Parts: sequence; structure tokens; C-alpha cells
Amino acid sequence: RAFTHDSVTALAAQGTPPVAVQVGNEITHGMLFNGASGAKCTTSDWDWCDDNCATSGRLWCDGEEGESWARFARLVAAGIAGSRAACPTCAVAVHTDLGQHVRGGAGIGGVVEWYRTLARHLAGHVHGAPFDAVGLSMYPKYDGGATLRSAAALRPLAAAFPAATVYIAE
Repeated sequence: RAFTHDSVTALAAQGTPPVAVQVGNEITHGMLFNGASGAKCTTSDWDWCDDNCATSGRLWCDGEEGESWARFARLVAAGIAGSRAACPTCAVAVHTDLGQHVRGGAGIGGVVEWYRTLARHLAGHVHGAPFDAVGLSMYPKYDGGATLRSAAALRPLAAAFPAATVYIAE
């Protein structure tokens, strides 16, 4: 919380207040994790899930109600709280690389599930809307030309979070 708060405060103090603060960058698997585990994912259909469970933040390794999601949500909530304390008018964004999974793996339903799971875990830590914007990475170089079709398939995500802006972050 202090790092985000101090960073946003410093930007405002120098005359460059942010319009939005993005908590994390491509945080699909979590952030600030240490070590690895041989655990298998408990969610269905994520094409990358089992391979990444051993080397990533374990979000899906111990299930939606596991300690990994709770720990991750506390970190995200701290960033949100720091941002909102320093700049109450700044939008808060959460950015994942899940744009690559809109048309494959679990599809848009899996993307919506990820953000709903995070929002549910943030509910006890964040006052008001959990986040104001949903950022997704989509890389035309790697998706075989599916970027525009993937972007066109984002309606269910926008419907799940009607108060949030859905944007392509990179």
C-alpha cells in the first residue's frame, strides 16, 4: 500500500497526477511469489494451467478458495487502497495476459471467471467497486491473426463488470 500511495503522491506533487493506476502487469498467475510447486491446477480447461502451476503464483493450483488467491487479493487490495488514498479520482485497473485466452482454452468464460474470482476475494478488502478498468494483453504476432476476433468477443466480460472499462493494455 505504501509504495503505491507514495508513488502516486509523488506524481501528483510534481504536477503529473495520474488519470489511472494499473495494479500489476499481466498478473494472471499472481505476483511476488517465491518458490515453485508441483501441484496441479484445480480449475477446468486452462490450456496453460498445469504447466504454469509449478512455476507461477499458484492461483489455480489450490483452488479458488485457497490461500494463493487470498494472498494475491491482499496484495492487489493494498495497491488499490494506496492508489485510492493518494488519488481518489484515479481509475484503478487490473491487467492480465488473458486476452490471449479469449478464443482458446477456457475462452471468454474463463477470463470472466478469473476477474470474478479476484473481485470476490477483494470484496472483504476494498470499499466500493473492486476495480474501475479491466486490462487485457493481446498480441497479434502470437495469436495467428485472432486479435480482432478476440476483441470482438469481450462483450461477456463487459457485461460481468458493467461499471468497469475493458481495454487492451498491450
